[in-house]
Amino acid sequence: LEQHQDDSTKTIIALKLMFFGEGFHGLSAKNTPSETIEGKLFDALLKTCLISDRLLCCLTSSSRTDTGPSGFGKVVSL
Repeated sequence: LEQHQDDSTKTIIALKLMFFGEGFHGLSAKNTPSETIEGKLFDALLKTCLISDRLLCCLTSSSRTDTGPSGFGKVVSL
């Protein structure tokens, strides 16, 4: 947990992912968010109420961003 100046508490979590990237336009959601792995991840996080706002979420990851990436054991934090 991270304590902020306004006494609010922020929980930082790590997610371990596996995904098949065929049909996706890379990992990063910067250009085409709905057709990327990151875009689908954000959709799922919003749907399950793990995040309330995509712009306020501090998602951190590293991976290839070309078309068709697949991953096993990839870790992202937010």
